[in-house]
Amino acid sequence: MKRRTPAQDTAPPPSADAKTTLAALHEAAHDHATPAGTRELLLQAHHALSRSLAECEAERARYRTLFDAVPDPVSVIAWDGTVLDLNKAGMDAYRRPREEIVGQPIETLNPDLPQDHMVPVWETLNRGDTYVVEVTNMRGDGTRFPVEVHTAGLTFDGQKAMVAVARDLSSRHTAELRYRELMEAMDRGIVVQDADLRITYANVAAMKILGVGEDDLVNDAMRGDQWLVVDENGRELPSERYPSARALQSGRIIESTVLGLYHRTRQQLMWLSVTSVPQFPAGGDKPQQVLSLFSDVTTLKRDSTLFDRAQSMAHIGGWEWDVTADRLYLTEEAQRILGHRPAPATIEGMLACLRNDDRDRLRASLGQAISFGRNLDLEVQGHRADGRSFWVRVIGEAEAGDRLNSRLTGTLQDITERKHDEETLRVQARSDPLTGLLNRDAVLAELESRLDDPLRSQLAVLYVDLDRFKVVNDVLGH
Repeated sequence: MKRRTPAQDTAPPPSADAKTTLAALHEAAHDHATPAGTRELLLQAHHALSRSLAECEAERARYRTLFDAVPDPVSVIAWDGTVLDLNKAGMDAYRRPREEIVGQPIETLNPDLPQDHMVPVWETLNRGDTYVVEVTNMRGDGTRFPVEVHTAGLTFDGQKAMVAVARDLSSRHTAELRYRELMEAMDRGIVVQDADLRITYANVAAMKILGVGEDDLVNDAMRGDQWLVVDENGRELPSERYPSARALQSGRIIESTVLGLYHRTRQQLMWLSVTSVPQFPAGGDKPQQVLSLFSDVTTLKRDSTLFDRAQSMAHIGGWEWDVTADRLYLTEEAQRILGHRPAPATIEGMLACLRNDDRDRLRASLGQAISFGRNLDLEVQGHRADGRSFWVRVIGEAEAGDRLNSRLTGTLQDITERKHDEETLRVQARSDPLTGLLNRDAVLAELESRLDDPLRSQLAVLYVDLDRFKVVNDVLGH
């Protein structure tokens, strides 16, 4: 017997004529009036036909099992649009028994189809392609639900036909609606751009941050001749360096990039922190669009600039030491105070900028801060890369809540000028302004300190009497 193809498995069940023929063969094979040789041939034909019908029934059962196992509604449709078969998922989805659908035109399931809706389907299937469309199907109670239908050609009972698989989009549409509601409710700006960087969507927060009115077109409002884009340092940024352009080009997420947007007409500068995420089509290897999330950091940027300026004016810089990874972070002012480029990246690098004895003192204080959680406050002296010496006050403490004291933070204050002033006052207090020699109080203090030191107690004092020195004292003072 010729084996049936999967397409032929959709053929209708054996007709009553086949069963009638089988009964007639059985009767004739057992009619003793018929010659024995003829009865044998009829009996063989009866067995062959019985076996063929059994195989057909078994294949039909397998087909029906597989057909009904598909979780999506599947319809077999004649070339003129008449429904020939429907699986169990289809009956459940449309909430109708099979007999109410089979034999009816496809408009029974899709009442909103246009009159010539079959024309593009035939053209697509004749090319050997699959026709895909989103339509609205109707249940038995009249309610509608969105579906995506994939239609392909097949042979049914020797005739051209179609098989249509409908995917219920209700949950996807609900998810898309919730996703859109979420984006509209967010306080961060969201902008979606296509492959040509044209804006296809902007949420309410984005319109508000960018100063675009509800009735304005976003792309017109964001024209390049109206905006100047600068990087974090104030330099004009070419369009190919925008985070969205870089995400499209590289196919990777570009995170937390600070940009300045200056509106030429309004003469207003705002700062944004932008993260751009490329989005790929199904099965594609190149992004088809990019989604950018941004927030207004103008106030934060201004405060940061003012903080940096205040640090510079007060000659105070900040430092942070990750003890576990031995990573040292220094603010710009802290780097200027130490005067070494590149800036030290480890604590030993910072200690190397100090004099040997001060280096040991600070290292010991850091060890106590790590071991016992103690604060440190030291005044130490060092040398910059250009050879100039400096004095710095180092303050540090373990971060609050850090039980392991694995992170120390603090400040560096440049006290070089103060130390120079102190030294100047000390010298002035101990020396004669005319000669620069030690004055009376300094000499007595020096004698007392040497006499108190056992190692320096053996000393001699030479007394010199100068004739007519009274004249000097009278003219210039003692």
